Amino acid sequence: MGDAPQVHTRPLTWPFVIEVLQTRLGMWVGRPTYERAIALVIGFDMAQAESINQRLQSRVSERRKTGSISWPSALLEEAIGDEPRMSRDLGPLSPEQDARAIDLLVRELRAVLGDADVEPS
Repeated sequence: MGDAPQVHTRPLTWPFVIEVLQTRLGMWVGRPTYERAIALVIGFDMAQAESINQRLQSRVSERRKTGSISWPSALLEEAIGDEPRMSRDLGPLSPEQDARAIDLLVRELRAVLGDADVEPS
């Protein structure tokens, strides 16, 4: 008989989610797109005792002067600028657009959470 599988009981943390976004998004959501990265972040945030949604919205709205546009849409607009898209939704995007938008998402999460809070554990 082989060794028993290892069981990890540590709770998921923001550092883990950011690491997933940067290096293993496809393993968790299938095709690694900005739209799916946003779904992962929103779902994880909803499961937390303290949401960061309003902090993200305030930060992006203040910087972009976007008013009521949601932070995921505002970040996408910032990441890809005036490049053509097939939809007003968060997808579909080209692989390059997805990569730029995910990179900006990671930077925003780090900024909102503070670098000390998001260092890999």
